[in-house]
Amino acid sequence: MAARVKNQPGYSGSVRLLLADRFAPITKEIGFLECGRERVVSFFVDWQNSVVLPATGRTAVAREVPGGLEAALAELLPLTTPRPVRYLFVPTQSGWTAYFNNFRQGTDNSSTRYMARSLGCRGLRVVATPHTMRKQGAEHRGRWGATILEIYAPREVKIHNTLRSIYAANDGGRWVFGADGEVQPFETTAAYAQARIRDRFTPEMLRDYSKALGVRPFDDSFYMPDGAATLVEESGRMPSRHTTYTLADEQAKF
Repeated sequence: MAARVKNQPGYSGSVRLLLADRFAPITKEIGFLECGRERVVSFFVDWQNSVVLPATGRTAVAREVPGGLEAALAELLPLTTPRPVRYLFVPTQSGWTAYFNNFRQGTDNSSTRYMARSLGCRGLRVVATPHTMRKQGAEHRGRWGATILEIYAPREVKIHNTLRSIYAANDGGRWVFGADGEVQPFETTAAYAQARIRDRFTPEMLRDYSKALGVRPFDDSFYMPDGAATLVEESGRMPSRHTTYTLADEQAKF
């Protein structure tokens, strides 16, 4: 395994993160659907307008975003709470469509699992957050580290359609590991017995597992082969609790 790059911006372990992590927290978590962009966008807009948004008086509208990946991600700004209101669907060099949104704490992938089942395709949740949390006086500053892969099936698996879930994450100061569901043929299961919990599922392993599934989440050139993505944006009056945040403000907390 390659040597780790410690405390260097844009890296987790020895893995260079997407766009050197310049768009974190948006890119700390990425959703993927093994389905073409047009079909995914059509389903998402119809779902939002027929089920999610009618009671709010808002509507979801899609438009094409030309240019590179950085320009497309910039269209998501500003970040918002209590929920995202902009959603980006990015084609890739394989049969997968990447998904990002503008939730303040990073892309919220709660809908990726539902979309995978509804569209009859596989879905992925890929999380890579460097562990940079340090205590400074009475405060903690930085980010809690996490490496997570979830694979969603196009069908029910037990209660939900999560086929496989693997994670090594720092839960507020304590590292935890888990591996649930159907073991996949590309997994290095011997690593799950490592003494140090964070070494049981590393960013390098996440990169390799993703590649085995046909996805290169941290490779900038993997995205937007045709030079365009699709932005879906909610239009209409926002609720009183709707709050916006700049990317710089959120990154200052890192």
